[in-house]
Amino acid sequence: MGILATDAEVHAPLPEGYIKLTFLRLTARGVESRDGVTLGGAAVSTDGTWVPAESTAIASKKGMVIVAIPKGSAILLRPASGA
Repeated sequence: MGILATDAEVHAPLPEGYIKLTFLRLTARGVESRDGVTLGGAAVSTDGTWVPAESTAIASKKGMVIVAIPKGSAILLRPASGA
């Protein structure tokens, strides 16, 4: 069984001074798709520009966030300050 066949649960410690993480989800119709691929709900344009349409905040618990990642997908985690 390969890594693409298994869901993952990521436990990420927060950097000092941050209280949550935000994440952008990489989505596509399939793991080999080249069309319809988005990161943060938006596609990268042919000239390389990209503006995320959505991000999701995850509150921490005891300095740690836990994110479920479905098989065949990916996320980009970013630390965020504030409430």
